[in-house]
Amino acid sequence: MELSRLVNENYNLLNDNDLHIVKYIVNNQERVVTLTINELALKCNVSKSTILRFTKKIGLSGYTELKAMLNPKFSTSIASNLTYIEQMQTCLEQIVKENQQDIISDVCSIIEHSNRIYIYSTGYAQQNFASHFKQSFSTLGKNIITIKAETECRMLIKHLRDNDGIIMVSLSGSTLGLDKLVRELKTTGVKVISITSLRTNALASMSDYNLYGSCLKTELGNGEEYISTIFFYLIGELILKCYIEHYINN
Repeated sequence: MELSRLVNENYNLLNDNDLHIVKYIVNNQERVVTLTINELALKCNVSKSTILRFTKKIGLSGYTELKAMLNPKFSTSIASNLTYIEQMQTCLEQIVKENQQDIISDVCSIIEHSNRIYIYSTGYAQQNFASHFKQSFSTLGKNIITIKAETECRMLIKHLRDNDGIIMVSLSGSTLGLDKLVRELKTTGVKVISITSLRTNALASMSDYNLYGSCLKTELGNGEEYISTIFFYLIGELILKCYIEHYINN
């Protein structure tokens, strides 16, 4: 079991509360994958923050990744034997299930209350999403500043403050040099929000808030595959709808 390996590797970092959480998870694995973080905290008689700290101690990015690791039926990609409509439906269901409402609400709060919000993306498809995301929020009167290159992002670091926020979009979350860039960003106190595929990755583990999606993959018959990044847009819609509900219609 992957959890056992992570616990063993990080045992010296764990306290009695952490070990109590481990014991409950091991004895109730099938139940845990259906619980929200608040429900698990209640079952273990600890706080939500204690659960989050535990996941960080064992090297995970948060509770969503813990649940994904525990669920043998969950995959970072969606089964190719499904029809395309079924794949799309599964993709949407997984995104809604794995990205908890309280995390999306926190992300919306950062967008609303930060002095400046930036969005940085790695790759052409991710940059297209970033432009779409910026345009969607501009219709609501909220300006989001796009960063299209790593050099531009590094030049920005000295101007960032702890009341700023940055959304980082990456398919793998493990692009070369991305972990170093995030560490430099974190020294400024800026809030870092990541949007990646659901897998263990450096970006998610270092971010303050993590949102995940599942890749739609299609075999092309020549040994290559087409990877759809539509989950970026679905997550973007969840954020947008939540923002409208909390800060536009109220």
